[in-house]
Amino acid sequence: MSPKRWPTTVCAVMLLLAMASLPAASQAPVAVDGQIGPDEYGGQATFDDGGFVLHWRIENDTFYLAMEANTEGWVSIGIEPEARMQGADMLFGWVNDDGTADAADCYATDDWGEHPPDEELGGSHDILRVAGSESSGRTVIELARPLNTGDSYDRDIPTVGETVVIWGYGSRDGYLGKHRAAGLATIDLVGGASSVAESPRIWPVHAATTGLAFICILVGALIAKYGRRKRWWLKAHRILTGIGSGVGLIGVVVGWLMVAAAGTGHWRGPHAYLGAALALCLAATPALGIVQLKVKPAIGRRLRPIHRWLGRISLSLMTVQVVLGALMVLGTI
Repeated sequence: MSPKRWPTTVCAVMLLLAMASLPAASQAPVAVDGQIGPDEYGGQATFDDGGFVLHWRIENDTFYLAMEANTEGWVSIGIEPEARMQGADMLFGWVNDDGTADAADCYATDDWGEHPPDEELGGSHDILRVAGSESSGRTVIELARPLNTGDSYDRDIPTVGETVVIWGYGSRDGYLGKHRAAGLATIDLVGGASSVAESPRIWPVHAATTGLAFICILVGALIAKYGRRKRWWLKAHRILTGIGSGVGLIGVVVGWLMVAAAGTGHWRGPHAYLGAALALCLAATPALGIVQLKVKPAIGRRLRPIHRWLGRISLSLMTVQVVLGALMVLGTI
């Protein structure tokens, strides 16, 4: 290289080194304004066929979170549950009737979803900012909280590796209403969306089996009451009520599996307790009907009223369960 070119070469090298040493341009700060802008968040995960979308970003020592869902009620995530919902750091948000947004910093104290605010447990409210909006039946909530709050009822937001979260949304404002949809996922809060494992939506199977069981048992009972003059009444009664009881028990099992998959815990509310009672009646009624035909006539006559009352109780419980199930799907209860 010619000595005359050394000064130019040295200057170019020094300029490149200086440019390399400059800090990278930082992203614009997240605007917690209730509107999710393009490229505002680094991570995103979609659940419930687009019914719930989660956005997040970590900036310095702050965790920014945005949730949007097909509801005009609350939206929420729970961070790092221990089992089902137990121990989850719950963050709720909703838009009030006057257009203002509120948020609740809660903690799940048991596996079936009791989640009082941290302050009621001796902790602190650590949501720094919250904003939200509602449009065309869809709610958007944005909030910010520190990565590490120092509150024993909060989970530290990890900056390395994957994080287990539960998500959900309901039809009412606040943080106490029943969820309309919920699920479980594993996401990477730093690198973006990771493996997302949603709970299967099997409630239509539960509704179909219990509905079919109700129809079969009802028709079988009507035949026993009004069709005794027909030679085939007993056979038809046994077939229909047997199918109804079997399908009904399948519906109860599917309901149990559905709750287990959703992670909300069993024995929660009257629907669960009445379902257990219904399962016992569905098993006992046909069994007693068979027994009364196998024993001595005198004993059979004593068992017959019990069999009939168990059938009536089964129909009554199924009617109540159908109504309760419909109200739960609609988010009314």
